[in-house]
Amino acid sequence: MEKYVLFSIAGIATQILVIDDKFFLLMDIGDGIISVLLRIGLRFPINKPIFIFITHEHFDHCGGLFSFLRFLRMLNHIHPVTICSSKQCEKVDSLFKSFRTVYSSTIPFSMEYRTLKAQENVVITDKIHIRSYQM
Repeated sequence: MEKYVLFSIAGIATQILVIDDKFFLLMDIGDGIISVLLRIGLRFPINKPIFIFITHEHFDHCGGLFSFLRFLRMLNHIHPVTICSSKQCEKVDSLFKSFRTVYSSTIPFSMEYRTLKAQENVVITDKIHIRSYQM
C-alpha cells in the first residue's frame, strides 16, 4: 500500500492519496489534482475502483472534483467511482449532479454519491474501513 500527502497548505489544496492493489483513494480533491497526480508519477488509467472522501466543501478540498471526473471519462475509466461527504457539503452534491447531467449518456463508469452520517463506516476492503466524524 502506498500513501502520499499530495499537498497540505491551508487555502491552496489538501489531498491525501492511498493506492492499494484493490483500490485508489483520495481524501479531498482540491483544484489542480490531475497535475499533482501526474507530478508524483501516477500512471493512468487507474484500473481499480476509486473512492473520494471530501471532508468539507471549501474549494481547496473539493474544487478538483469535476475536472477529475471529466479526466476519468476522457480516459474511458470503467471501474466504479464512489464519492463520500457529509450532508453539509451541498457544493459537492451540486458538482456530482452537474457532472451526471452534463455527461449523462457518456460516462463509462458507475458513480455513487454517499452522504455520510457521523460515525458511519465505509467499507473499502475487508481490512480497511473509513469512519466519518462530524466536525
